[in-house]
Amino acid sequence: MFYFLAEQGNPAAQYNLGWIYAYGREVERNDSEAVKWLRRAAEQGHVEAQYELGRMYAWGQCGVWDEEEGARWFRRAAEQGDMDAQCNLGLMYAYGRGVAQNETEAVKCYRQAAEQGNATAQCNLGLMYAYGRGVERNDAEAVKWLRMAAERGNDVAKYNLELRYLEPGNNLIRHNSNQLH
Repeated sequence: MFYFLAEQGNPAAQYNLGWIYAYGREVERNDSEAVKWLRRAAEQGHVEAQYELGRMYAWGQCGVWDEEEGARWFRRAAEQGDMDAQCNLGLMYAYGRGVAQNETEAVKCYRQAAEQGNATAQCNLGLMYAYGRGVERNDAEAVKWLRMAAERGNDVAKYNLELRYLEPGNNLIRHNSNQLH
């Protein structure tokens, strides 16, 4: 069924067929077929296919490793508002993977994803504020974003939030003393 629709140019069917090949669901895993079908869907603007291609290229999955190509696909999905693509593109900017390192651009990407509720992006944005990377250091903003991520179950945010409270001279305990009982 998917194959017939994919051959007819249906981007949702192409995405599904690519995903099936990428993960070996009911067919033998086939990296080249996965990339072929995902690319066809992605080139038609299918945001999930764009994200999936970005992930495959950036993290070297399905036998492909090309961080620049990964960043390109993440960017296309991010421009369509995909919060996971925005977060991953932020990571790539923060560490200069596949793009020139640009912490200001990383902050912008993290903020876009964080405002949509992406807990990893909220954590990363909080850490950027905590350490003044790509943005002026701001403890209140750091705690705000780390707390949001921690409330969504992000363990890294929980850990870093605890460290912020324990850090000597941070003034966080005084500002939040009503929550220490």
